[in-house]
Amino acid sequence: LPDIALPIDGLYPGDAGYPLVRQVAVGIQGDDPALRRWFEALPDFSPADALPRIRWIGAVGYIMPARGVDAALIAPGGLERVFGDALPFLRHPDLLLGNLEAAATARGVRAVKTYTFRFDPRALASLSSAGFSYFSVANNHTFDFGKQGFLDTLEALSAAGIATSGAGATLEEASRPAIMRIGGTEVRLLSFAAYPVDRTGFDGRVTARATADRP
Repeated sequence: LPDIALPIDGLYPGDAGYPLVRQVAVGIQGDDPALRRWFEALPDFSPADALPRIRWIGAVGYIMPARGVDAALIAPGGLERVFGDALPFLRHPDLLLGNLEAAATARGVRAVKTYTFRFDPRALASLSSAGFSYFSVANNHTFDFGKQGFLDTLEALSAAGIATSGAGATLEEASRPAIMRIGGTEVRLLSFAAYPVDRTGFDGRVTARATADRP
């Protein structure tokens, strides 16, 4: 530790009952008063104090909550229905990262491209409850419903308390990292996208590239 954290029967370092822990007690024998004074002056110390606290960052791939998944997430019991027994694993890390492959909007003009995805922005609150702390929106579907849909997505993420980066109302905003904290540890995240021209001719490098005055 802290380079390797090995779970045993679902327990991790720091959990009660984690078996791969050995405690060693050190005593002192002898009558040297200088040595004894030095020993007694040592601060109280436990082995756990020697190691930095382990920070857990989880990452998944695409999250595409359209085509009815958003309605399922919003419904009572939706998180359990959508994620099933994966839900505790999503909620375990201090930070959980994903790639949001859809626009969170009910507005905007559908782009002329092979696939376009959008979902009810209310589903983001459910995804936050599932454990997600960060979504990259630097991908080939964030702009599926144009500038309006894109700006709606950024606003919805902010309202849900989910961080993002790689996108913004201007190039300056799009270039900033997301800054999050786990206790006293600062984590900064940048997102980047590179994708080919769609077979319909939709070119995100032209349409969705941020400039000084364009999202």
